[in-house]
Amino acid sequence: MFSPSAIISALTLAVAASAHFTLDFPETRGFDEEIEPKFCGGFDKVGNRSQFPLGGGVLAIDSHHPSASVLVTIAINDAPTSFDQFNATKSAGSAGTVLPFFKIEGEGVHCFATNIEGLGIASAKDGVEATIQIQFDGGDGPLFQCADVTLSSSASATTPSTCPAVSPAPSVSSTATSTSTSSDSAASQTQTPGGSGTQLQVSAALLAAFAAFGGFLAL
Repeated sequence: MFSPSAIISALTLAVAASAHFTLDFPETRGFDEEIEPKFCGGFDKVGNRSQFPLGGGVLAIDSHHPSASVLVTIAINDAPTSFDQFNATKSAGSAGTVLPFFKIEGEGVHCFATNIEGLGIASAKDGVEATIQIQFDGGDGPLFQCADVTLSSSASATTPSTCPAVSPAPSVSSTATSTSTSSDSAASQTQTPGGSGTQLQVSAALLAAFAAFGGFLAL
């Protein structure tokens, strides 16, 4: 017989196993679902750097949740190492929100247009090195992925072939700020956009895990 604590632990793992997303474009620093709740998905060292258009650049993520809230921020820094470096307002002239919190529906690839040159960040210029961070919350806490880029006024706005469509870039308030400096405060920002879809996802995972254990115990 399995103890209640063992079953609860297994159910927790079953839910966590489905709780992730991937950054498909531009190239991510790295992916490991076990450490994805950490800064830059647990990869704090700069990875391969790709050219990214100042205007019209496209981001592509692959969601493994039926519903999620997403935030995109940028640090104008060649090697950011903390959330604080993505947390400055435009008035500080450092970095800010590329795409404010928005909700996505459905699992699979989602693509979004950006307009970094329209953010009013004085230091966001051609040839400048930067890092883009995606914050993703499917209802079980914020997850992160980073892409290291070189901003370019001449790079073409490439759309990945996997994109079913590209959502236009929403307007960004001049007072918008980026991610919080902790996972706890980041999670609180995404509770409302998460909606009932995320609760259904967690419930479905729990039901599936219960069914699996029921079948195993019946053997």
